[in-house]
Amino acid sequence: MTDILVLILFVLSGAASGWLGVDLLPVDILKQVSNVEGFRIVLAIIGFL
Repeated sequence: MTDILVLILFVLSGAASGWLGVDLLPVDILKQVSNVEGFRIVLAIIGFL
């Protein structure tokens, strides 16, 4: 049971870091992205994996 909980927390923390990681990107990179919210979701999915 503990292993499953640790795995779920690890996956959620990866998704959270991807979601919040957009705020850490330089402004120049964000200017190249037309849909910042979509980019945020993509980074969260990558962090989830």
